Amino acid sequence: MKIGTIGIAQVVRTFVFILFFMTTANAADFIIADFNDLQGALTTAAGNGEDDLIDLPTGEYTVPATLIYDPATDENQSLTILGKGAGSTVLNGANLRQILKIYTEDFDEPDGHFIIDGITFQNGKNAGLAAGLYVHSNYADITIENCEFKNNTSTGSSPSYDGGGLKTRCQTNATIILKNNTFTGNSASEGGGACIQAYGFPGATVILENNIFSGNNANYASGGVYAYSYGPIAFKSNSFTGNSATYSFGGARVETRDGILTLINNFFSGNSVNTYIGGGAYATTQFGTAIILNNTFSGSNTAQGNGGGLYVHLLNVGPAKIYNNILWGNTATGAGDDLYISNPYAQVELYNNLYGDAIITDNDKLTEGNNHTNEDPLLTTGYYLGPSSPCIDAGTNTVPDPPGLPAADIEDNDRVSDGDGNGSSIVDIGAYEYSSTQATINNSGIQLLLLGD
Repeated sequence: MKIGTIGIAQVVRTFVFILFFMTTANAADFIIADFNDLQGALTTAAGNGEDDLIDLPTGEYTVPATLIYDPATDENQSLTILGKGAGSTVLNGANLRQILKIYTEDFDEPDGHFIIDGITFQNGKNAGLAAGLYVHSNYADITIENCEFKNNTSTGSSPSYDGGGLKTRCQTNATIILKNNTFTGNSASEGGGACIQAYGFPGATVILENNIFSGNNANYASGGVYAYSYGPIAFKSNSFTGNSATYSFGGARVETRDGILTLINNFFSGNSVNTYIGGGAYATTQFGTAIILNNTFSGSNTAQGNGGGLYVHLLNVGPAKIYNNILWGNTATGAGDDLYISNPYAQVELYNNLYGDAIITDNDKLTEGNNHTNEDPLLTTGYYLGPSSPCIDAGTNTVPDPPGLPAADIEDNDRVSDGDGNGSSIVDIGAYEYSSTQATINNSGIQLLLLGD
C-alpha cells in the first residue's frame, strides 16, 4: 500500500496528523509527524471500521502512558503499525510503563491481521503481561517483523507466561509470525524475551524465523522464549545465545499439543538454567510429531538437571524425528549433557547426528543409524564447521517430508553441497553448511570474512 508522496509528507508536518481514506481499498492511513499524535491515531483506528495503517516517523518517543488499541465493537479489520526500522523508530517506556497494548479478545475478527514492523521497543516495565508489546486477539493473525525488543522488564513474581519484551496470544485458525526480530536484555518470570501462545482446536500456527534472542532472563522459566500452540509450531534459523532461567528452559521452550513441532537450522549456545532441565532448549509434544533437523547445540548450554543442550519430552504417543544435528560441549548436572529424551510412550528416530552424552529413557522405542558419538565436531570459534570437521557431508538427505531438507542454512547459504569434494552432494550436520569461504567470530566477537585460496 502506498502511504503518500514526498509533497504530502512535507505538508503533514503542519498537522496533528493527516487521515487518508482510501475508498477503493476501504482503508485509512495515518501518517504521523509528531509522536504525540500516535495515541489519537490508535483510538481513531479502533473505531473506524476500516483497515488501518499507522506510519511512524524516525526518532525516539518516550511514551507518557501505555499506548492502547482496544476497540469497543468488533472491528474485524487489519491494523499495521510501520516504523522506519529498528533503531530508527524507537518507543521508550523509560523503565516506568508498558509501551504498547493491542487487545481484541472480546471479538472474533477472523479477517483481522495485526502487523508491527520496523520499531524498537525499549525500557518498558510492567507488573503484568509484556512490558514492551502485548498483542492479544481471538482469530486475527499477528505478524511481528523487523523489530527490536531491548531491556524490557515484566516484574510479576509468579509464573504467568508474561513475556518481558513481547507477548502475543490468539485462538483457533489464526497465525502468529515472528520474523527478523532481535530480543536482548529482556526479563520476566516466564518468557524473558517473548511469550507466544496459540490456543483452541484445531490450533493456530506459530512461526518464528530468523530471530535473535540474546541475554534475556526469566526468574522462573524460558529465558529466551516460551512458544505454545495446539497446532503446528515451527522455529527456523533462529539464534539463542546467553539466555538464562532460574528454574527451567534457558534458551527456548517449544510446545505443541496436536500439531507438528519443527526445529530447523537453529543455533543454541551459552544458554543456562540454574535448577532443573533444558539448558539450550526444551521441546515437547503430546500427540503431534517433533521434527528436529539440522540444528546446532554447542558452546556450554548448561542445566542443573537433565538435558544441558536439548531436552525432548514426548508426553504421549507423538514421535520424535531427530536428524543432522550437532549436540556437543554442553553440560548437565543430572543426565544427558547434550541430549535427553523422555519417551515413555513414543517412538524416536535418531539419524546422522553428532553428540557426546545422550540419554533416551526407552531404548526399545528407538531406531537409529549413522550417528557420530563422542567425536569432536571441530568447530571454529564462531561454531562454523572447520575444514576437517566430521560433520561435512555427514548428514542424510533423506529426512522427514514435510518439511524436507531446507534449501539454505541458518545464514541463507545453499544447504546441500559437495563439501568434501568427493563428487556427492550431501547435507552437512548442524545449522551451518560448510564453505571454504565462510564467516567466523573471533574471541572478541568481531565478525571476520575468511577468503579461500
